[in-house]
Amino acid sequence: IGATRGGVDFALERRGAIAGTVSAAAGGEAIALADVRVWDDAGRFVARVTTDAAGRYRVGGLLPGAYFAHAEHPHYRDELY
Repeated sequence: IGATRGGVDFALERRGAIAGTVSAAAGGEAIALADVRVWDDAGRFVARVTTDAAGRYRVGGLLPGAYFAHAEHPHYRDELY
């Protein structure tokens, strides 16, 4: 305690993100408060986010790989991408 130690370097790897907009198929209006869930290609749950007032969502901190996103809202039919 109280000592300084040098030579402690880090090499961090940048992670990816999935981002987009959830909109109505008919008319294209943004869907606020839609639930977006993401799974990896092994079927493991990764994250859940809610769209903002403009229908936008973002899931960050993702390792390289393939992912599936599922959007749903009580007033619309859900969709898997």
